[in-house]
Formats: sequence, C-alpha cells, structure tokens
Amino acid sequence: MEILVHGQIDQNTKNIVVLLHGFPGITTRQNRDLAPLFYEKLGWPSVIIFYPGLSVNPGKFTYTEAYALVTNTIKGFLVKNPDLKIHLYGHSFGGYLSLRLAKDFTKNIEQIFLLSPLLHEIDPTFFKELIDKLYTEQSYLERHSLETLFEDYHKFIVGYDPAELKNYLRSKRVKLYQARLDTITPTAIALEFVKNTAIDYEESEQDHSFLTDRTEVLNKALDFFKHQE
Repeated sequence: MEILVHGQIDQNTKNIVVLLHGFPGITTRQNRDLAPLFYEKLGWPSVIIFYPGLSVNPGKFTYTEAYALVTNTIKGFLVKNPDLKIHLYGHSFGGYLSLRLAKDFTKNIEQIFLLSPLLHEIDPTFFKELIDKLYTEQSYLERHSLETLFEDYHKFIVGYDPAELKNYLRSKRVKLYQARLDTITPTAIALEFVKNTAIDYEESEQDHSFLTDRTEVLNKALDFFKHQE
C-alpha cells in the first residue's frame, strides 16, 4: 500500500507529522497540498497514509482495513525509533482516527490538531447518503454493498467511544478547529466534547471541507505544532 513521505524517517528521526484525511478525502486531495509544507516549515518528516480503495491505493474501502493500515504504518516507524514523537493532523474521519491512535500509541503521540473531527456514531440514514454520494461522484471506485460497509463500520467502532477516548488526551496538546456551520460534524457535538478538558477550541468560518482557505488551515496547524511544550 502506498504512503507519501516527505523527508526521511530513520532511527535518528525525533518527530514526524502524520496527516489523516477524511472519508473519502478525494476533494481535498487527501492533504497532498499541506504535507510538503509541514516538512518545509517544521523540518519534521510528514506522512500521508492513503486508505485502501480511495483514489491512490487499490482495493475496496473498509473502515477496519483503513485503520489496520494506519496502525501498522505507525508500528513500522516505531520499529526504527521506539521513542519517536508523533504529531497528528486529523480531518473529519481522520480526526476520529487520531483519537483512537492516542489510545493505541499513548506514549508516542505528542500533539493532535483536529479539523471538525467525527465525534459521533453515524446513523443509518446519513451513512447511506454518504456512501451513495461517494460512489455516485467517484464511479471508478470498487465498491462493497451498503450492508457490508455498515456492518464493517460497526465492528470498527467497538471499544472506541469518543467520550472514553478523551481520557487519553489529558497528557497531550490538542487543538480542535471546528467549521462553525458544519452539517457533517456538528458544532454542538464538538462543543460538548471539549467541555471540562484542556483542548484548545476555535471555530472557523469555513465549511466542513476546509477548502475555502487552505492558507488559513496551514497557518493554524503550523502555529499549533511549533508551540509544543
């Protein structure tokens, strides 16, 4: 499976940025515009992990396989350097993955920058709309049946309730940058999520895609990552 790495990751690498795109992430080009700029401005290798079956990597997308690819990729980096500090940039579904990684790799996850993360279980009606829209707009993608994907999604979320995952953020620097008028990951849910936490919360006038002003997104993320404690 293809991943995109700007810079070199070896036993001497101290910090990396891992960019986790949304589902499907095709309209945002899965953050290929931001990754080289993170490497240039921060001096840290930056990595995009492309989920199977969505534009770059072949196959049929499933949540469980996407998650397995992400975790196995990170495990591979940690073989090279067990003390590697990982800085996550997670948008939408990638934001939810970032929370899961904070549980799975608590020792190594250093900072998390979230853009309108998915913080709630997707109901069947919206799930159908999401999948229908994906396969209509991206007709070249190989596809599973709706039933198969929905079953896979419910296997995927077992044991990873966002409310419980907050417990793993207490020792991390976290910023949640929320699209104010977001119809996919609602602002009300984001506000509830950050209650009684040290999460730095800020709202943007952009929509869920954050495509209106990519320079704004870049600068917010860079400002956050540069000021690590």
